[in-house]
Amino acid sequence: MVAKALTIMRSIVIPAVAAGAIAFCIQSFLWRMFYTPEKIHIETKALKTDISFAPEKRKKGAELTEVQTSWGTCVFSTDGASLESVEFNRNDQSKKRPIRTLFPLSDTEREKRTFLVAFDGSSPFFYDLTGRTSESDCELISYQAQTSFATIYKTFAVYHDIHKIDLILRIVPTAGSQVNPRIICASPVMPDIIKYDTTSALILDKNDDFYKTARTKLDTDKEWVTPAIFGTENRYVIHALVGDMNHFATRAYYTFADKRTVMSVIEGPVVDEEKEWRLSFYYGPKEERALSAVDPRLEKALDYAGMLAPISRFLLMILNWLYLFFHNYGFAIIILTMLLQLCLLPLTMKSDKAMKHNAELQKKIAYLKNKYKDNPEQFEREKMELLKKMQGLSSFLPLVIQAMVFFALSRVLGNAIELYQSSLLWIPDLSATDPYYILPLCVMGGMLLRSKAEDATQRISMGIVALVFGALMTTLSSGLVLYIACSSLYSGLQLRLMQYLKIV
Repeated sequence: MVAKALTIMRSIVIPAVAAGAIAFCIQSFLWRMFYTPEKIHIETKALKTDISFAPEKRKKGAELTEVQTSWGTCVFSTDGASLESVEFNRNDQSKKRPIRTLFPLSDTEREKRTFLVAFDGSSPFFYDLTGRTSESDCELISYQAQTSFATIYKTFAVYHDIHKIDLILRIVPTAGSQVNPRIICASPVMPDIIKYDTTSALILDKNDDFYKTARTKLDTDKEWVTPAIFGTENRYVIHALVGDMNHFATRAYYTFADKRTVMSVIEGPVVDEEKEWRLSFYYGPKEERALSAVDPRLEKALDYAGMLAPISRFLLMILNWLYLFFHNYGFAIIILTMLLQLCLLPLTMKSDKAMKHNAELQKKIAYLKNKYKDNPEQFEREKMELLKKMQGLSSFLPLVIQAMVFFALSRVLGNAIELYQSSLLWIPDLSATDPYYILPLCVMGGMLLRSKAEDATQRISMGIVALVFGALMTTLSSGLVLYIACSSLYSGLQLRLMQYLKIV
């Protein structure tokens, strides 16, 4: 009975519950290893989060400039000489599915604009478009604003083939004036994932310590001195400063614009003479190829980074390769799960045999305990002889390997932008939860059906596990639940086949 129970638990729970528990421990370990506590340099100078605009009246409507690239569309506005909207191109099943992360704002939301340049006192909001030129690798858009204390020149370089936008900022103070510019950038906003996602701060400080902080835990009273990377992200997209050629960023900090928008504030030096800086920003998906093309350090932002990152990258590569054949990520997940089960079959067989062997040894230990109940010393000697025959590591190691694969793939399926808005049958988005809870019900139903084959005591415990596990499945992405459902199905079929062939 013990051997049978262990076998059933392996076929049902190992692909998910046991693997998930071990994965949680691994994840906690990796988080402590790779996400070190931030090192904050505390300045006595107060942070500058308020913006006061010059009392100018609008003379004409905002002039918009659209820039088309191979990766998407950027729209710039003369209002604040800012990035009005940005939209990325994604392909799924031979169809383009644009992803927008910045949206047009009203005149009352001036402080939320991206690439806004603010000053102490009053800041200009109405700029003039002074030119647009094309170069071999980028498109240049130039703006100018005149104030009583300085003339501000802003030029944007939007690169054609990589997710990179450069801001060339030139400030010419008037005689006797000192100015302290700061650049404001908004976090990505994706309305359709707000319910299950959160914005996070993304920082690589001057000591090359990298970490993230969720919006709910972000302290807006902290600052970072001369950060190397500074910005924000959500599950799929990053908006961040990645390059500062002329050392503009003296310090940086965050402020909240509303309940969902985090503003990155990059403060420059105080200047009293003409000065020019060139800053580079990444605006694009959390996708390894796109990130490495702009700055390889951004790969640390990938949610499958860490000790298991090579496994995650390999599994994602296989998933994308399968997608080329099936043109659907749902079918690709089904086939990938089957391939993984086949590859892990030797470990599965070894684990089954080890469990069966251990169950037999437990029976023998129980027999010896009853036989030598009046002679404890003899019982211990006999027990030690039996324990020498047990190969606990051999049964544990396959579970660890299976858990590592499960954890690596779960990080991919839970965070890969490839699954965003990818559909499968009744599921419109594999990155979101199942809208009709069909997959969670299938997982729970399968576990309940298997519990009927057990005795009354085991049936109750297995039923409780099925109900709890089914409830957990309703909170996971459809792609991950699809993998768990297929993994459980394939494991069950493998077990029945091995039992039929008397392999285990």
